[in-house]
Amino acid sequence: MIQGRAYAHRAKKVNHIVYVLIFSLTIPFLSGCAANISPEERFSHSEEKGDGYDTYGSFDVRELEEQVEGYWKYYMENEKQKGMRIHDVDRWSSQWIENDQWTREGEYIVGKNINQGLYVFRNKEDVSLNVSVDIYKENVKGERKIQTYWTKPMSFFYLEDGDIVNINRKTEIAPVPIQNYPKMKGNKIYYEGSYIVGKEIPKGEYFVLSMEISVGTALVTDQKDKTLALISRFGYADIEDELAVNLQNCILIPMGQKPTVRPIKYQNPEAAYGETVFAEGMYKVGKDLADGTYRIKNEVYNNLSDLTYKGYHGNESYYPGYYNWCGLIAGNKTQANQFGWSEMQLDSYQESKIRYLKITDSKGEINYKQFEGLPTVTFTEKDIGNNVGLMRCVLIPE
Repeated sequence: MIQGRAYAHRAKKVNHIVYVLIFSLTIPFLSGCAANISPEERFSHSEEKGDGYDTYGSFDVRELEEQVEGYWKYYMENEKQKGMRIHDVDRWSSQWIENDQWTREGEYIVGKNINQGLYVFRNKEDVSLNVSVDIYKENVKGERKIQTYWTKPMSFFYLEDGDIVNINRKTEIAPVPIQNYPKMKGNKIYYEGSYIVGKEIPKGEYFVLSMEISVGTALVTDQKDKTLALISRFGYADIEDELAVNLQNCILIPMGQKPTVRPIKYQNPEAAYGETVFAEGMYKVGKDLADGTYRIKNEVYNNLSDLTYKGYHGNESYYPGYYNWCGLIAGNKTQANQFGWSEMQLDSYQESKIRYLKITDSKGEINYKQFEGLPTVTFTEKDIGNNVGLMRCVLIPE
């Protein structure tokens, strides 16, 4: 999947930097001023941290069941499966490798102190907590480049000869596969956890469904912590030649068992009220999303995780930038070539009669397209089978 700016929190999930928009105008959102702003300026922002500029999301937990048929059944079963696994692991006895007070702060050299291969990590104080492990190599001068991995509990990771692993006092690791290692159970649905590809999970395309109900993100990584899929709410992932996959805040559903993905009734009282719209998520053209023309509308607000909340979630004025990115993202580079674009970013001038799209192709080249009113995108028969991700926006069918 192409990882656009919309998904930048993966790389910087600890430091949530807020970027500042630099405009020469005092109030950039007034529709009367917008006509005089160049396309480039509409999308310009500073990479310096600013004060007083908010970062918004577009997650509304109430929409999940409306979008994905049977969502809460999947969620409850996933919670059950996780609980069973944690219980099994707590009772499981094995030779865990942990911080050794006689070594240099629990350092192990792969190929010398421990074997190369796949390992499982866990927090020995509480198996349900995330794990931190430092992995690095030394050059001929003895200099080290350290990379710290924060993983979900019981994640699989591949250690190579020459790696130096620093195990802190809360962490322990063990080689995989392990006799009597607890397996995730389910009716061919792969619940949150880690799996060996080809043995525990077949290769192929899967429907990814987020189990995170406060912001709606989900992550699938391989045995070297490489991102295979990073989605909001739901999407798609291809499992190919990976040794193992780790599912963080999500489940994988084989395509033959995929639930129906549906549009929702729009609740915005000021625009398209009651119309059918496609809210945030990743859709497959021709399956979830019919070919045709759609208006693209910004949908930017503070994430909503209260199922009892009544009414429309609102729509904020915002400054564009790394964490307030609005628009469409192609599923991968091949699909971007077929679409003719990898990203379509909406400008932030929501009240302006003149709107723009910033269109980036698969080679990174940028152009701008002007519209009177809401921008539009058209999917044709050649796009059927491609995946398109919606970030902080909705699609309104023409």
